Amino acid sequence: MSLLDKIKNEYESQTVKVPPRQDELLPKAEVSLSETQLVSQEEETTKPVQSTLFLEKELASLPSITNKKIGVRLEEGIYDELRKLCQENSITVETLLEAYFTVCSTQPKLVKKIIEEAQFRLKKRTKAGNIRSLLTKTKNLKDR
Repeated sequence: MSLLDKIKNEYESQTVKVPPRQDELLPKAEVSLSETQLVSQEEETTKPVQSTLFLEKELASLPSITNKKIGVRLEEGIYDELRKLCQENSITVETLLEAYFTVCSTQPKLVKKIIEEAQFRLKKRTKAGNIRSLLTKTKNLKDR
């Protein structure tokens, strides 16, 4: 068998097996056999419209997501732990951040403690940034 034949066979054969969905996008309607036989052509054409309306209604009941994105820079150790936590629990960093915020916002003492920690970290980051800037300027003066 030539390489071309092998490639053709691989292309034609199914290599990806997709398991059936475990969840349902649309609820199953229990319909008796006699009702199924009496379905008219008109009902068949309205079915996609009803499905669309059902999905739109369900979507309206779910929270909307903003299109604004924020770039977040984190300490290396915290970033690694955060990614590990998200991977272990099959969630995204964004949803974890949302969950942290919603849980913490209901506890004023915890919010105050978090704000204090954030202000402390901001001071450390500002100081580190100023030191890096001074080192760069000093290095540029020496190179002249």
